[in-house]
Amino acid sequence: MPIKLIQPRKKKKDAKRHPIKKVIPKQFLLMDPPVIARDPKPLAGLMDFQCKGIRGPVWKERFLVCAKGKLAWYPPECAVQGYVESEALGSIPIANIFVSSVDADGFLLDLETERTAYHFRSQQKNDVGKWQDAIMNTSPPGAMQHLMQQPKIKEGIYKGKNFWANVGADTSTSKTGGIPFGLRAELVTKEQDALLRNIFDLIKAQDTLNVNKEIIEDSDLAKFVDNRLSNNASLKDKVPSMENCIDAIEEAIVLGNDTEKDCTFEAFKAAICATRTSDNPNGSEMARIIELAMQGKTSIEKTADEAGEMSVGQKLYEYHKFMGNVLGGCREGEIDKSNDKITLTKVVAESYLNNIVREVEMLIERHKQYQERLHTLDPTLRSRVQHRAVDDVFDNEMLPGERWVRP
Repeated sequence: MPIKLIQPRKKKKDAKRHPIKKVIPKQFLLMDPPVIARDPKPLAGLMDFQCKGIRGPVWKERFLVCAKGKLAWYPPECAVQGYVESEALGSIPIANIFVSSVDADGFLLDLETERTAYHFRSQQKNDVGKWQDAIMNTSPPGAMQHLMQQPKIKEGIYKGKNFWANVGADTSTSKTGGIPFGLRAELVTKEQDALLRNIFDLIKAQDTLNVNKEIIEDSDLAKFVDNRLSNNASLKDKVPSMENCIDAIEEAIVLGNDTEKDCTFEAFKAAICATRTSDNPNGSEMARIIELAMQGKTSIEKTADEAGEMSVGQKLYEYHKFMGNVLGGCREGEIDKSNDKITLTKVVAESYLNNIVREVEMLIERHKQYQERLHTLDPTLRSRVQHRAVDDVFDNEMLPGERWVRP
């Protein structure tokens, strides 16, 4: 019986990956009533933002926050220390974004508005796709679940000096969010818990084969740290080893009291919130590694091209503020802070004084002209007095002598 030779199957070519583009039709939003409504999901994390440099585009790391219908970015250290909403380096109203694109490799995110395009980058897998879904999320009108609407513009909003306080933004010195290193788990806020969940999901997403797992492994942690610190020359020597990642996972399992011996989100959170002492300043090995990985890579110098765009309320505020300054500058009046009216007392007083000064200057000028005229008389005033006064007296008195004749 002849032997049938079975040749090995040829490997299928890898499927060609295509960029993912999401477009929100503007006409659907402008219909009366609208067909859809913007409903961005709240999200926070570190991303690279493209800015203009002397020799071309440069990437600067920023801490992005998507909340309250706005995409804002802050200095990278805000990921650890927290942020103040009114101190954002720049922002884009979500309502201005109609097109978003993710490249085929899944590392670049482009957000397009009617004004320009904004470019973001992440070196973590599946990160930009999550941001695209959060920003471009929509809902039926009136059924928004994630959107926190801005307060309505109240009377007198343009009179104050602080726009953020008038629209309800937090302007206090207390910071929001931040990774709760060394903080007890029961004191962790919703913003901090959401940030921890985002970091945990980003670490577990390093495993591209098992995307549905709810645990992180030492290999996932090692990939996450390597992607974060590989391009940071100042921290390249401090990159944790594989043994450090294994120890961090095992310690987190112990701190989380996990019965299944896996590093779940609760175990990860317990390791981050481990108490810090003088003998153990990091709290846990997991907290040390995450704190090292979340350090900023670039300077926080703010440039003009990352200022973002203003919302309608901000534009109206800046317009009224500018027109108020122009009006005050033209009138040179004073602003009465009690009733917010421009008083013309100063202008009226200066007008009276200027009229008096002009009258005095005119009198002095006339005096000078009169003196010049007296000195230029021909014959002179003295000759005229002698000719018209003394001789007439002699003639009237019939005194002897001849009249004075000009030589």
